[in-house]
Amino acid sequence: MSKRTTSTTNTRLFEWLFTLMLIAVPLVWSSEFVFVAYYPKLVAFHIGLAALYIAWLFKNRPIFHSSSLFLPIFAYLLIIICSALWAPNRIDTLVQVSHHLGLALLFFVLLNNIRTQNILRHMRPIVAIGIVIALIGIAQYAGWGTFWKIPSAGLPGSTLGYRNYAAMFTILCLPLSLLLFIEARHPKPQFGWGLGTAILFTFLICTRTRGAWAGLALGLLVVAIVLLLIKTHDGQRLWRALFSALTKDHLPPAILGVVITLLFLFLIPPNMQGRGFDRNRPDKAHIASSVASMLDRENDPQKSVQHRLNMWKNTYAMLQDTPLLGVGAGNWHIAYPPYDKGDIIWEGQTPRRPHNDFVWIAAELGVIGILIYAWLLLTIFFLIWRLLKTQNRSRVRQPLFIGMSLIALLGHALFSFPRERIAITLLFWTLITFIAIFDAESRPSMRQSFWARTRWLALAVVLLCVGMSVKAHRFDQHFARASKAIDRNDWNQVLRETSKAIDYGIFDPQAYLVRGVAHANLGDFSLALKDNAQTLKYHPNFLNALNNSGLYYNSLQQYQKAQDVLLQAIQIHAKHPDAYANLGISYQGLKQFDRSVEALKTAFELEPNNVAIRAYLGRAYNSQGDSYVRQGNSAKAIESFDNFLNIWQGDAQSRETVEQKRRALETP
Repeated sequence: MSKRTTSTTNTRLFEWLFTLMLIAVPLVWSSEFVFVAYYPKLVAFHIGLAALYIAWLFKNRPIFHSSSLFLPIFAYLLIIICSALWAPNRIDTLVQVSHHLGLALLFFVLLNNIRTQNILRHMRPIVAIGIVIALIGIAQYAGWGTFWKIPSAGLPGSTLGYRNYAAMFTILCLPLSLLLFIEARHPKPQFGWGLGTAILFTFLICTRTRGAWAGLALGLLVVAIVLLLIKTHDGQRLWRALFSALTKDHLPPAILGVVITLLFLFLIPPNMQGRGFDRNRPDKAHIASSVASMLDRENDPQKSVQHRLNMWKNTYAMLQDTPLLGVGAGNWHIAYPPYDKGDIIWEGQTPRRPHNDFVWIAAELGVIGILIYAWLLLTIFFLIWRLLKTQNRSRVRQPLFIGMSLIALLGHALFSFPRERIAITLLFWTLITFIAIFDAESRPSMRQSFWARTRWLALAVVLLCVGMSVKAHRFDQHFARASKAIDRNDWNQVLRETSKAIDYGIFDPQAYLVRGVAHANLGDFSLALKDNAQTLKYHPNFLNALNNSGLYYNSLQQYQKAQDVLLQAIQIHAKHPDAYANLGISYQGLKQFDRSVEALKTAFELEPNNVAIRAYLGRAYNSQGDSYVRQGNSAKAIESFDNFLNIWQGDAQSRETVEQKRRALETP
């Protein structure tokens, strides 16, 4: 076999592996997860990347290309890696490093193995898998088949875990599908890509993701302005270059696509089995109500817009304390709680990210990090601008539509967090690399002897990433099994599964918290306290861990320690009823009955239907009354006993005892 034939075979192998990765990462999912649709896709991404580097190693005399994106990518990756030095939780940073390091290495391997003339061919599997995901999502929306059984935090999430994530993927694919439709020259591909575009657009509407709609609208607006302003290299207006590819044969499939979309939206109602987060969000169940909630904030019971604004405001306060370097990659949710002051943190739930990628990057990597990211984005769009001005009219459409995809996702990133999601970042960085490949034609190749050796180093790094992501996935599986065991009150199983999860690494310190809860339910509060201390070691501002520590200290009659940690919890979230209830118990143990009553009254005001808090408050009134009796203050004692009688709904014997004590105080 000749060297040329071998090289061609290796090139085809690389392209097949790349296509397989593009298909596998969005589709792979697991039925056992806590961090929805994340780690299985991270494992698939790292394994696919390792396969690409192995295939590249077998290429004879590979050519290495330079890119003006190398320096900003390196700087961005460097600050993410270095942020581990000042991050409170370095394991969270490690996960982010493995993700972004993989994306940078993806850029490097694709840049040097894909040629300009093959880019359109590689867009086809991207769009095809987008259409498959859309079809699954449409079936979930309409209640067809059993696709709704695919795990999702909010339908229709298809295989991406949540409807917002599916919308992110769709707005990246839609412009590419439109490009393939415009480029098609024969009836079959014209009808195929035209129908595919209609399917993608229909699914995007079905996701009811307003941020994605706004992002795509922004992409269309920017492209429309560019079309009007720019002339191509051969002197023709860009809009003429675009529409010159359209013929009368494109009209029938375009009309068919519009008709199919309208018929589906008007005739098929949503039927999502009442599953996922959106079962409690009637404003998001129907397309029309999602549109209405964009115009009327009163239609949104969770006030999601205000929540985002509050998170951004609080994150800005965080950034003022760590302006240059931030709090470390992956550590926003660790550092955020003290800045929240009860604005966003719900009882038992702390947000993981601020729902704005740019705010998120600034908070975790500081002003330096967000400036580097801005440098990277500006360089990308400068390359697109230059390609649009220097290419002839037959070569401008691909950079133009890739630019539309990138702008659409970045527009959505103003309201969400696409940089976290594996399938979305894989596609985003693939499109960035396509732009760099177009640009590389005008640049000299790099010195082969040096860069050839870097392939081995890159492969070694990717294999380390594979090992880390497999461990994280196994952790997540065992943690998910522990969560299911909690629902069955099988606390021994919870202990086993959380211990197995922790053996793989501390990828979520809540595993310690859950194991502590299991110990507590089995009566061992000392071990529960020890596990809770481990939770706080990795996440010192975790509200539930602080509250649970107070509970365990109370159970061990260490009331002063309980008081200290519960006051810390209340400082983070001033409206946490359980923390006030446990604080009231601490004060009662310290014989500070007035404080106990005040703390429990606050807890009762925050959660008046909580039977346990009502009982604690009743007992506190009783103890307060007894204290006043010992002090000889009959009037205050009677008032306390009256308060007990007004609130008590427990056993009749306790009520009778207090009534007797009250009558005794009134007897001359």
